[in-house]
Amino acid sequence: MKAYVFAAMALSATSVSAHQFYSSDYEFVKSEMLSLSTKEVTRLKIDAGAGSLSLVGTDTDEVSVKADIYQSEESSDYCLNLVEKGGTAKLQANVCHTRNNYTLIHLTVSLPSTLMTKIKDGSGSIKARDASISFIDDGSGSIEVRDNITALEVEDGSGKIELVGIQGALTVDDSSGKLRAEDIEGNVVVKDGSGNIVIENVTGKVSVDDGSGNVTVRNAGAFELLGDDSGNVKLYDIKEQ
Repeated sequence: MKAYVFAAMALSATSVSAHQFYSSDYEFVKSEMLSLSTKEVTRLKIDAGAGSLSLVGTDTDEVSVKADIYQSEESSDYCLNLVEKGGTAKLQANVCHTRNNYTLIHLTVSLPSTLMTKIKDGSGSIKARDASISFIDDGSGSIEVRDNITALEVEDGSGKIELVGIQGALTVDDSSGKLRAEDIEGNVVVKDGSGNIVIENVTGKVSVDDGSGNVTVRNAGAFELLGDDSGNVKLYDIKEQ
C-alpha cells in the first residue's frame, strides 16, 4: 500500500527549522507531505540519508511525514516514499545512488507512541520524544531521545548523545562524542571510544567499557567497569558495589 502525498498537514511540537542543518551551498526546493494508516502496521523502519530527523509520538493511528528538501544542484534523483508491506511501514528518504549527493531531506515525523520503530540514519541530528524507538544506527550527528516507552539500543559513529527517560534497558555503542543518560528503567551497557560519559538515576546495573574520557555515574543499582584506557571514574550513590 503506497502512501499518498497531500497538500497540507499539521505537525506539532519538535519541528526544527531546517535552516540550522545545511550549508550555504544548499537551497530550499520544496516540501512534501506523506501519510500512512497504521491500522495494519506493527513496526516502522526509517532509512534516512543526509538531513535532520525529528519524531514525535502522539495518540494517532497514522504516520505523518513532512519532508523539507534542500539541494545544491537541481535534481529529481532522490528517494522519498512511505510504504507498508507485511505489517511493517518503511520510510525512505535519501539519494538513490552512490554518486555525489546534491540533496538534503529534513524530516518531521508524527507517529503513534506505541509503534515500534527502528532508525538507520546517515548524517544529521535526530530528535525524538514520546515514541517507541527500539534501535538507532547513526553515522554522524547529535542524538536526543526523551521519554522513550521501550528499551533502546544505539549504535553511533560520532556526535553528542542525550537519552532521558528510557522505559527499559539501554545499550549504547558509541565511537566518539559526549554521552548523557538519565532516568533509565533497566540496566545500562555502554561501550565508548572517546568522550565524557554521565549516567544518572538508573534502576538497574550500569556497565561501562570506556576508551577515553571521564565517566560519572550517580544513583544506580550497581556498577561494573568493563574497561577504561584513560580518564577519571566517579561514582555516587551506587546501591551495590
